[in-house]
Amino acid sequence: MIAAMASDWLNVFNHNPPSLDLAEKLFCNRARELRTGLAKLKGCPPTESMLAVSGPTRSGKSHFVQVLLKQLEAHEPRYQRVVINANNLGSPRRALVQVFHAVFRSLKDRKNVPERSRPAFEKARDRHEERLQRITGAYAERADEESSGASSQQEDVVEFRVGLGAKSGARVKTSASEVEASKDASAGLTARHGTRAEERSGHSTRTTVRTPGDPEIVDMICEVLDDLAQFDADRRTLLFVDDIDLLDREGREGSEPSQRFLDHLRPIAAHSRAAVLVTLREAVFCERDKDFQPLVEIGFMEENNLREIYQRHVEVYLEGRGVFDDDVLDALIGTADGRVGVFLRECHGLVTHNLPEEGARLSRDDLRGFYRHRLSQWRQSAATMHLIPPIERAIEAGAFQVTLDDVLGDNPLRFVMLSPIPGDPKGYTINPIWADALRAQKSRR
Repeated sequence: MIAAMASDWLNVFNHNPPSLDLAEKLFCNRARELRTGLAKLKGCPPTESMLAVSGPTRSGKSHFVQVLLKQLEAHEPRYQRVVINANNLGSPRRALVQVFHAVFRSLKDRKNVPERSRPAFEKARDRHEERLQRITGAYAERADEESSGASSQQEDVVEFRVGLGAKSGARVKTSASEVEASKDASAGLTARHGTRAEERSGHSTRTTVRTPGDPEIVDMICEVLDDLAQFDADRRTLLFVDDIDLLDREGREGSEPSQRFLDHLRPIAAHSRAAVLVTLREAVFCERDKDFQPLVEIGFMEENNLREIYQRHVEVYLEGRGVFDDDVLDALIGTADGRVGVFLRECHGLVTHNLPEEGARLSRDDLRGFYRHRLSQWRQSAATMHLIPPIERAIEAGAFQVTLDDVLGDNPLRFVMLSPIPGDPKGYTINPIWADALRAQKSRR
């Protein structure tokens, strides 16, 4: 029996990866993959390719890597972990800034630097701190916003003139914003952000500030890795980027921003003191398989595994109290199609719609009520209302597949009522349980 806590209805069926302290307690049916991953990472073998944990959407890849990295700490202390989540960041630049910040934090938090190395360490730390200000400060904001629609060479140039006899508080206009010169300009005006060039003539100074482009940030990350190797020579940096193919804010897997971010990660993966580990969907892995070294492939779960996951969640969060009748649990497992993330999300949706009374379990009637409620919401939602009629027509024709005009992306119907057909970007299979719910609703009209 897993040690339980007080009842926690908020988190019992949370489909996102659990907190680190619960990751192993809720872990199920990945022992073989875990053994493989640990064996491949043991000894810190050199590789210039990115290491990939691939698999279908919502199959539990992120949770698996949580447990893998936790056990790796015990089995292989020569790695220091750096973790970021790329999901929904929107642009390669935002992702690179997060990587720089996380890698720099590993250097800045370094303990027990020998006294003889302390001056060099502090000099390196201050240099990277200044670079962090350059890429995250006021002048970086516009470049960050524009990078998703421009090439990685996008530059933000700030120019200003300061008369040597200007008084305190002079306002200076720039191309990116306004800069307040709060000091007497004769004392000089220091620009901290970007690469600075100055031209002096007569009574004025012309200063140009350039925000680092994405390739420059990659170089900066590699230089932090160089310093980590110098001051922590016994360990390599293991950079884990979760959901690297979901950078796009519209939920499009493997979209152009993700592809550019993957390009930027290649020189980081080739660094002699680093390894890059990513999670991604199998289609993106296959498109760029030459960039990856497969670490582990995560597949769908069997029905008995989903039952065990349900049991673990109610033991950890609800002191073992059952939530669903057996036939309700069967239906929820059938809806999930082997995807643990979908299963937990559906469980969460049902409990949120109708929390069971003390000592009771949710019945088949409760599940039907939940389906009616959700169908009603989908018929009224702008994101889904136009999709229901073609699905109904396909069901009336006796089909369990439908071709839609839209690529669904993060649409609520995806992986609930509809599952993508591999190789057909607009083709979807219709979940039989939701097909029954639509038929039942139509018969009551």
